[in-house]
Amino acid sequence: MLKSNFYLLHLTKDTIQAVADLDLNCTGSSIDSFLGYVKLYNIDVKRNQRRLNLDSVNINSTKEDGKHKLTVQSNDVTAMIKGDYQLTKLPYSVQYYLSKYLPNYIKEPTKIAPEQNLTFEIQTRHVDSLLGVTTKIVRGFDNSSVKGSLNTFQKKLTLIANVPYGAISSYGMHNVSVNADGNFNQLH
Repeated sequence: MLKSNFYLLHLTKDTIQAVADLDLNCTGSSIDSFLGYVKLYNIDVKRNQRRLNLDSVNINSTKEDGKHKLTVQSNDVTAMIKGDYQLTKLPYSVQYYLSKYLPNYIKEPTKIAPEQNLTFEIQTRHVDSLLGVTTKIVRGFDNSSVKGSLNTFQKKLTLIANVPYGAISSYGMHNVSVNADGNFNQLH
């Protein structure tokens, strides 16, 4: 059993308490070289007395034909990423790519953005309670789907998304559908 109080550990300003049972069988010296599985169950997470509605989380990382595949499954979210990627550097690569489309809003990252070639899929069910515990500015996004690919070698991006409702800060959206193809210069 894992038990933590992030506030008492001086890791957060909010009171976050987490308890879970853990089963793992994995190897690797970092997240990027992680292979195997991690299962969290009997999860009880509270942030300022708001309880997370999450039963269990299964994380599985494999390598097939030289490609990494990472899957995350819970009662609220199913996600998969597959390809040649460095998970720890992926936010910088995505930020670098998006800074080409929206330079007035998204700046180029200050950290190295390595080449990435991957496909991804995310399917949500009831994530509003998860978001309510993990962030203060994002709401909604229940029953949403997002899938696509990013190949920074070939400068290609595909994105298909369907979001019934979501809000970030004071900006809300209803019934959003996206079907996009892009390169470094244009997004269609």
